[in-house]
Amino acid sequence: MIKIISIVISAMAVVLVSFFSNPESEISLTSIVRPHLVPGEDCVVKIIVKRGTASGYGRLQQLLPQGLTAMAVETMGGQFEMEDNVVKFIWKDLPAENTFTISYKIHTDPNDMQKEIVPGSFFYSLNDQTIKVDMDPLVLDFSPVPVSTASAEVERKIFAITPEGGEYKVELTIHRKAGEHSARFIDQVPEGYTVTTISSSGAVFMFSNQQATFKWSQLPPDPIIKISYNLNAKNGQYGNPEVTGMLVYGSDGETQTTIASVSANIPGGEKNESIDKPAEQIAANLIAQENEKSAAQLSTAYIPAPQKGIFFKIQIAATRKSPVRNDVYFQRQYHLSQHVDLAEQDGWRKYMIGNFDSYRSANDYILRTRQIVPDAFVVAYRNAERIPITEALTETTKAN
Repeated sequence: MIKIISIVISAMAVVLVSFFSNPESEISLTSIVRPHLVPGEDCVVKIIVKRGTASGYGRLQQLLPQGLTAMAVETMGGQFEMEDNVVKFIWKDLPAENTFTISYKIHTDPNDMQKEIVPGSFFYSLNDQTIKVDMDPLVLDFSPVPVSTASAEVERKIFAITPEGGEYKVELTIHRKAGEHSARFIDQVPEGYTVTTISSSGAVFMFSNQQATFKWSQLPPDPIIKISYNLNAKNGQYGNPEVTGMLVYGSDGETQTTIASVSANIPGGEKNESIDKPAEQIAANLIAQENEKSAAQLSTAYIPAPQKGIFFKIQIAATRKSPVRNDVYFQRQYHLSQHVDLAEQDGWRKYMIGNFDSYRSANDYILRTRQIVPDAFVVAYRNAERIPITEALTETTKAN
């Protein structure tokens, strides 16, 4: 009897040792993507691989829904392939790091308005056998964000009317937060500039101490509110004005504050960068000693003054439905240090960099750009109108 029990215990010990020493139990695969995606806008999928004791050959693959395409961002020395909607990373020898991260960019479907499930698997060799480890499904969520939970957002566009004379037009589009009844929007403009209102959408407008304030005791019922004003230098050109702003919900005296703001510079000067301002600093500059109920994320787009003649630019992105993007977005998303111009055409928002007098110089520059944005391409303009490249080349050839 004792001998039988000993045999059973030994067998159980073998099973337990086999379980705990199974290399598969040491492998961890984690997919990361933004929780809410915008249809038609590119997104990056990151996968963190903890390979455990796996070495040698390895293959990681995920099955994308129909209509989506992908391109490699980081392969960690592996080969990237996409065939029949299957994204694959293939290594003859897995990376030496025990934990490494790979990534790829998905071109999404502008008509997709639902959640998509992306299954995946990791394959490796062990004792001349191929072992498969299933990954937790990745969720691509294109479904609309409910208004009640969506954060408020403000889009700012600054049009250079006559930059040499210091004249600009500022347009703001406010996507108001549901359930709020009163609000203020405050822009802090630099010294030397004056502000005159164009459209206030029912707000009381005030300009004092370099603050342009739109105040609603009762917000309009529309979910989108548009306001605008002119920004003028008192004595002509002052350089590139930096504007910071804040949307504040609630009346004076209410507590709980969440403040966020983005500022950026008008293109054309020596300094062409965007700066995130700390919430406490903006609050101190704009509304001293006040606590506010809520505030919005602010994105700023700058539209340069129309140019004359034929010139070339490099287009890096185009979207229909996504919010206006600014330099900060492209710096974080693509590590671009250049200023990004915005042009709106046929319902599209097109983002471009550079300004070139000749197609050759634009084409030379695009070779460097494609190391960051692989699908960038050269576009041509005559004055403020976009024209085909062939037409631009014909005219510039005749002129020379």
